[in-house]
Amino acid sequence: MAQQQDDFLRILQNFIRLEVKKGHLKWKITDLAKQAGVARTSIYYHFGKSRAEMIKTAVDVLMTKVMGLDPNDVKLWASGRYSEAVIFSKEMVEECPEMIQFYYFWKNNPGTEIEQRIRSYEASYIRKLQKTFPQLSDEMAEVIYTFLQSLVFQTLIQEKHIQLGVPLLLKMLKNPA
Repeated sequence: MAQQQDDFLRILQNFIRLEVKKGHLKWKITDLAKQAGVARTSIYYHFGKSRAEMIKTAVDVLMTKVMGLDPNDVKLWASGRYSEAVIFSKEMVEECPEMIQFYYFWKNNPGTEIEQRIRSYEASYIRKLQKTFPQLSDEMAEVIYTFLQSLVFQTLIQEKHIQLGVPLLLKMLKNPA
């Protein structure tokens, strides 16, 4: 089971890399199999034969992990371990930095099903913030969302700064001066 999960993530990361490097669907399944180091049958097993469906799966996995909606992340968030949750998301992005380009490409493709999916995940994250901090206005929740996501996507921000900064920010939210 662990090998299947490893294969899944390796295929997914290499799919994103090919999308960014070669362009939207300008690659073949054999390219992906070669780059990921797996058989084509493994790709079909995890994603089916549709490259377009792979995009939906990539967005779902990417957004679930990066938006802190992964079950492990939800547990961290629920227990008040916000810095760890942000770091967990950041580690996923660091494993495949092309996710950032992939995310922004699709987020800025208005009217597409993928853009709508991304917006839905972003809204889920903002709802999570508002549930945790009920005093947040919609606008302030969007600001905090943007700040936390910038910590995940900004490669120059170090883990120690996240460990110091996130609790400070959230403490200020809980106890405004």
